[in-house]
Amino acid sequence: MIDESKYEGRTEGKWEYDSATIHATAKGGNEIIAEYPCWNYNKDQLITKEEEANLRLMADAPLLLAEVKRLREENTYLNHMLDGVDKHTLDYLAEEAQIKMHEAGECYDFCIVCETDGEEE
Repeated sequence: MIDESKYEGRTEGKWEYDSATIHATAKGGNEIIAEYPCWNYNKDQLITKEEEANLRLMADAPLLLAEVKRLREENTYLNHMLDGVDKHTLDYLAEEAQIKMHEAGECYDFCIVCETDGEEE
């Protein structure tokens, strides 16, 4: 589990990737909060695709953290709703949901119908 207290005091607001930097637009400003060092540039003064992807991931950190918080709240709610429901009922509901997903063409690796039918993806 992620300890969210590590992120207290971080720069609030939207973070954006621009060239080799990440800007935060908090408090009406546009401050640089992260930057790739110049020694990471190749001979054409461009960052690699991997470095660009890393910067984009860093810029999305506030969005990812918000999603973690949302999913935790949803998980807490669902766990509360399922309190007192026996395992047999949960297994039955899970199986019914997988069958409906299969019928809708939304199979995943864990599709019990495809495993039973021997279908391959």
